[in-house]
Amino acid sequence: MMSLGSKSEKIRKESYRNPTCQPYYQKKFLEVVNQFLQLYSGRKVVELEMYTFIQRKFSSEIGQLMHSVSKLGVEKLHLNFSCGKIPTSKYINLHRNTFFEFSLELLSQASSLKSLFLSVCVVQPSVTLHLNSLKTLFLTGVLLETGKLEGILSSCLNLNQLIIKNCNLPHKLCISGTVTSIFFADCGGLEEIDLQATKLHEFECFFNNRLRFYFSSVPVLEHVKISLRGDASIPYIFGEFAANLPAQVKSLIVTAWNTQVTHFPTEMQIFRNLRMLVLLFERTYNFDIVKVSPVLDACPVLQSLYILGSGMMAEDNSNELASPVTSVKNDSMAEDNTNELEANLEDLQEIHQKIHLPPKQREELVAPLLYPLL
Repeated sequence: MMSLGSKSEKIRKESYRNPTCQPYYQKKFLEVVNQFLQLYSGRKVVELEMYTFIQRKFSSEIGQLMHSVSKLGVEKLHLNFSCGKIPTSKYINLHRNTFFEFSLELLSQASSLKSLFLSVCVVQPSVTLHLNSLKTLFLTGVLLETGKLEGILSSCLNLNQLIIKNCNLPHKLCISGTVTSIFFADCGGLEEIDLQATKLHEFECFFNNRLRFYFSSVPVLEHVKISLRGDASIPYIFGEFAANLPAQVKSLIVTAWNTQVTHFPTEMQIFRNLRMLVLLFERTYNFDIVKVSPVLDACPVLQSLYILGSGMMAEDNSNELASPVTSVKNDSMAEDNTNELEANLEDLQEIHQKIHLPPKQREELVAPLLYPLL
């Protein structure tokens, strides 16, 4: 399939063949795409997307293709080495030898590249490469072995946004560099993250299991979103996780899945600068808003507290759902940065869509009730 834009050129080329297709057709596809791109030589192509299953032995053909791409001044490059759904991290780990190895060295001449989207492959860094123009790196269904991500970040000297979803990662990661926004979701293998990005402003992660976080050097980190599953999620987030969270964090959004909210820790780390706290409960039970009171004691300068839920079961385990939205606001503590904090609430509707709230409950979120904070 191919589509061309009128003002800015946008090319999308896809191979819909089964992953078990004969190598002849894979090679032929790459040759045809390369010839097609050569027709645009000398013209500006802003965005290019390619979706196809390619075996490792065709790395030279991919190299020729990337050489053609570099001549087009591409700013956004999407490379998906699969024709189907993004595999799970467990599947990636079990079938790692079947995924195409993509070396960043192939992009050595892509001086105009600003956004790179890589899916369903094994990414290899380059020691000598410097992608100075790259601002956004999006990895989906990718296998990253020990030290590979650190090597990639060392090549992206001006990277601002890092997004990693459905990837198989090593047990430990150390993230440094110029990145200002980091997003992790549904990645396997990871047990420990050490954040040493001195310009990091926003950090967001969605995991099924507990991780150990080290906020070693994040002096400007102000906005954090964390999502965990299981009954131990709330005690962990407001216990060990909160203890390691930098003091300057101003907004914290917590999502708890499939958990019994029996209690919040009575003794927890004091959030000295936290202005906004959002609690999102998905399919929780035995929830009582009174149990949130220890959180209020731990947030002495809190301005806004939002409690939202989907599928929250009453304590008697009946089919009656608890109120999906509760919003509390302290107007007496408003400061100059209130507008900045309230602007983050625009993300709440998107977050609710992520946890699949029914339309009626999403409508209630748009116009929340406000009460004075006692």
